Amino acid sequence: MTSVSRIFPYARYLLGACALMVAAPQVAAHGPHVHGQGNLQLVLEDGVLQADLTVPGMDVVGFERVPQDDEGRDAVREALALLERPGNVFRTPAEAGCTLVENRAETGLKKDDHSHDHHHDHDHHDHAHADFTATYTFDCSNPDVLRTLEITLFDNLPGLERLIVQAVSDNGQREQRLRRNERQVTLP
Repeated sequence: MTSVSRIFPYARYLLGACALMVAAPQVAAHGPHVHGQGNLQLVLEDGVLQADLTVPGMDVVGFERVPQDDEGRDAVREALALLERPGNVFRTPAEAGCTLVENRAETGLKKDDHSHDHHHDHDHHDHAHADFTATYTFDCSNPDVLRTLEITLFDNLPGLERLIVQAVSDNGQREQRLRRNERQVTLP
């Protein structure tokens, strides 16, 4: 009999991601966009650590509308560069042997070819609650020792007051609510 993981090698990872999506409404119940609060979702399956971060634009750059000047555009570019580096968000223990294999940071505050090129008045809400998102994927050679992560995000985002962390692993699920003075996430 062939196991599901042989046919679909990432099936366990996908199951973990599904479990995280089931848990995600708990975050939404606190409001999908709360100033001062970021959300970090972690999935550890078969040596792969997937992390997804969402933080309101106000807490990253101090505004939530597509910038109309060079200073604002520079702030958005710098914030994206900061969030692309996972060490600015969290650190894994060295003994876990985690190697970054993919990372990406995005925001609705960056004007692209699909943006409407018209003036935004004070009542216009297209980007009234723009977030920054970042995704990181690590391959960990010794995932059994990956029990905690050190959160560094508070050092880089002075406006951030709370971080809700939802984690799923082979051992279950866990939610932690961290404040600025709390720097450690324990994985299930």
